Amino acid sequence: MFDRIKITSILAGTISLILVIIFPISTGLAENNDALTVGINADMRTPELLTTMDQTTDRILLFHVYEPLIARDRKMVAEPWLAEALEPLDRITWKLTLRKGIKFHNGKELTADDVKYTLDWILNPKNASMRLARIELLEKVEQIGKYELKLITKKPFPVLPVSLGNISIVPKGMTPKKLAKNPIGTGPYKLENWKKEREIILTKFDGYWGNMPYFKRLRFLIRPEMGARLSALLAGEVDMIPDVPVEMVQSVIDNPATDIRTVPAGRIIGLYFNLVGDPDSVFHDIRMRKAFNYAINVREITDNILGGFATPTGPLVPMNRHHYPEHGAYPYDPEKAVELIKRAGYKPEELHFTLHSPKGRYLKDFEAAQAIGIQLGKIGIKVDVVADEWGHHLKLMKTCNKELSIYINGRGERTFEGSMMAHWYRSGMPWHCFSDEEVDRAIDKAMPIVDPEEREKAMIQLEGLIWDKAPWVFLWAQDSVWGVKSDINWTPWADELPRLANASRK
Repeated sequence: MFDRIKITSILAGTISLILVIIFPISTGLAENNDALTVGINADMRTPELLTTMDQTTDRILLFHVYEPLIARDRKMVAEPWLAEALEPLDRITWKLTLRKGIKFHNGKELTADDVKYTLDWILNPKNASMRLARIELLEKVEQIGKYELKLITKKPFPVLPVSLGNISIVPKGMTPKKLAKNPIGTGPYKLENWKKEREIILTKFDGYWGNMPYFKRLRFLIRPEMGARLSALLAGEVDMIPDVPVEMVQSVIDNPATDIRTVPAGRIIGLYFNLVGDPDSVFHDIRMRKAFNYAINVREITDNILGGFATPTGPLVPMNRHHYPEHGAYPYDPEKAVELIKRAGYKPEELHFTLHSPKGRYLKDFEAAQAIGIQLGKIGIKVDVVADEWGHHLKLMKTCNKELSIYINGRGERTFEGSMMAHWYRSGMPWHCFSDEEVDRAIDKAMPIVDPEEREKAMIQLEGLIWDKAPWVFLWAQDSVWGVKSDINWTPWADELPRLANASRK
């Protein structure tokens, strides 16, 4: 999007990231293209992004209706977006300069007032924003001009730029309640209509500051059943669908009007233990958590159920720069699993669990959960697999409801750096029912380290500690697999945000 970006890193003992726009962005709208229609598996939860943090909501709103200060290119490298420049002044102080002339949907110009308001609102613990976890090391925001601010952190925060990529800027004074009724962002589209669990329509914003989108409208059809989505694609009723199941890939390829487009994605799938909402859980014993890791043949599931569109992994996805191969998925060893269960004081045949799984949210999620149930059954453990409606599944996970004993969940990569371990494994993080003081201390020690070599050592130790603690069963990183009409110019992104303003028709 930007003609030139200057990035300088590792300067004078600190990580220095300077992002500068040199040339303005050209605009231009192609003709004769009314709408791009997407068949999706789950509805967004809300029209606002101040409080919620859910990928099914972000994929509709982020980069379409709302926008962040910093974004990522296709290589997942930070690039400026609403910000023109972000540069460190010292180890805990950053200067942020906004691009001039950006308009919100209500016609108001984006200024430092709006950025300060947005960041301050999220930083206020009374507002209970789930986005706070992304910028919790940010101490204070000071406005120093109409388009300039100082960001002061509690301690060195080397991944602040990519963390800001998770924060959507809204006009000063807009609360979640107001945004839910009247979503106002700076994005290329505005929310035109939302029929819950049916469809979402976004319409082009003529005052957009960047490249004008090709399609006048984005239309999202909510179709939870994969068969219905696939039929709509093959019949030409929709232009694209995500998460095509393995057994249906060939039918998309064989259709002359459609094809499959994939990219290794930053989403990690795990079998989670509820150690927060269930004080009596057997998984408070680390031997039980490790036993389940050894009892599940991850490679068998990725090869046979997921058709190779997934890679067994450990605490981080393989494309994270601090992923270390020695900390991958546990090796399959059912005999060791049984031994650990017995050492913990249990007999496999006496154990009985309900495994909660979404159905259609992730690639072959429910089928994979059933396969996990069968594998655990081979060592004597009884497992009932239950399919949850996605909204209900989110509600259970958000509250660590005691109803959840073990459950399938997927976490999206947001920094592609070791800092994701703080977001995924630290006590109190969203969607994660695990708490361990030793892990918390190790995270707090590693995250502020700026020196590259020291940071690398700390990340290796931290990942090894998390691997050994086994907070969940490490399963796989799934690919992003889309079925797309052949006449659509578009490829998926590794962060699973589709960025459909970039799509066009041949």
